[in-house]
Amino acid sequence: MTSLNRTLGGFLLVAVFATASLVQGRAALADDAQAFIKHFADRSLVEVIQPEMADDERSRRIKLLLREHVDIPTVSRFVLGRYWRKADDTARQGFIRALEASLAYNLLTLLKNYSGESLVVDGSEPAGKSGKAIIVKSRMLQPEGEPFSIDWRLKRSDDGYRIIDVATEGVSMALTLRAEYGSFLKRKGDVSALTAALEKRLLTETSVSTAEAAQ
Repeated sequence: MTSLNRTLGGFLLVAVFATASLVQGRAALADDAQAFIKHFADRSLVEVIQPEMADDERSRRIKLLLREHVDIPTVSRFVLGRYWRKADDTARQGFIRALEASLAYNLLTLLKNYSGESLVVDGSEPAGKSGKAIIVKSRMLQPEGEPFSIDWRLKRSDDGYRIIDVATEGVSMALTLRAEYGSFLKRKGDVSALTAALEKRLLTETSVSTAEAAQ
């Protein structure tokens, strides 16, 4: 379960860190999808990446940021695949809450590593046949090391855009988690078992962090 938690946290951490210092590329930010990413960047920088902020407040703000910008129910449905269809509503909602809590904790832990990365937005293009998805293409610039690509897959709805996937150098967060969660579910059988494993892991990691902070 460690790899499952860290995979999701790592991908979305890149999303938050990379957008914390967004710079405009040749494509105009007037494009709605790119403007949405810019807004995500501004919120990340102003409301989350503040070293003096208490962990409880940072966690609360991270969860709010995720709820407003990431379509966690859609991500949950995709990564669970056929197991989502088999689960009842109680199991689905439990998994969504566990996924959000796990993601928020991993981001909270990893935010301390922010070191001034920035993102250049290169443009956007339609994705899929429904006309409701769009990919914002970008490159992440690092203070040290080579830049790398980050593609944001956004879902368009009546109330705007939500992030449903982040692909780093072509590696999709959603597809990676679908494979890893699917492997777990084949062994354990149902969504409730996966949710319990996520919750148990989160409780263990929280306890360890609390003990380390007290030393």
